[in-house]
Formats: sequence, C-alpha cells, structure tokens
Amino acid sequence: MRYTFALLLVGCVAAPPAPPPKPFPDTVVLTPTPQAVPAALVRFPGYNESLKVHNPTPANNDSLARGYTLFQQHCAACHAQDLSGEVTPGQPALHDLRRTDSYKLGVTDQALYRTIKFGIPGTAMGRNNLGPLQVFDLVNFLRSRHKA
Repeated sequence: MRYTFALLLVGCVAAPPAPPPKPFPDTVVLTPTPQAVPAALVRFPGYNESLKVHNPTPANNDSLARGYTLFQQHCAACHAQDLSGEVTPGQPALHDLRRTDSYKLGVTDQALYRTIKFGIPGTAMGRNNLGPLQVFDLVNFLRSRHKA
C-alpha cells in the first residue's frame, strides 16, 4: 500500500509555470543606445515618455496632408513654409528641416515626437498642446520631406 501511494505522489509533479506573455508589438519600448543620445537629452522634458511612444499612424496620403496642414498652422511661421528655416531675408535661418543632419536631438519617430510635443528648453521651440496622433502626422510629414 505504501509503495502504491508513493508511485501516485511521484506522478503528481506540478507543471512548470508558464512563461510570461510577450508584450504586444505596439507596446515595445525602444531604448536608444547611449552613443545615440546626447548626455543632456535625458534631462529634457518628455524624454522618458518619448521612449515609450510608437507611431501608430501610417505615412499615407491622408496623414501627410494632415501633417502639412498642421505644419502650416503651427510651425511655418518660424520654420518657413518650405521647411528651409529661412523666414525673413537677412535674418539668421533656423535649421533646415529638410536635412536630417540638422536635427541635433535625433530623427527617430521618438526624437521628433519629443521635440514637437515638448519643445527644446532654452529656445523659442516651446511645448504645444497637439494630441499624439497630430504629432505623428507632423512626424510623418517631416520624414516625407527629408532629403539627406
């Protein structure tokens, strides 16, 4: 009898716990390498939030049209309608937003989101109250205009 009971107990081994579910692809947090992030950037407003965003908006014609309209309404006064940064002849131009090498704080979706949404401290580029989808329409529009 004892032997039979021991065999029954041996056969009742608990199954190993199931592995935790993998995160949904849209919730992946993208962490840039330390070399890609200027040291002071981690103290910028919105830095941690920007690491968690994911552009849910496809860069289709509708998004680009909305981004163009938003750019003309909110950005063109300082960055020029053609994104050149040359608003007033004879005045210093802002960065040419058509050139990716002019983006000092990065050109990833996350970097552009952070810059547009939270601004750049110490400059005239302040934060705005656009919603995330509007910001990503602007991101898509800017990316569509990049030359190099």
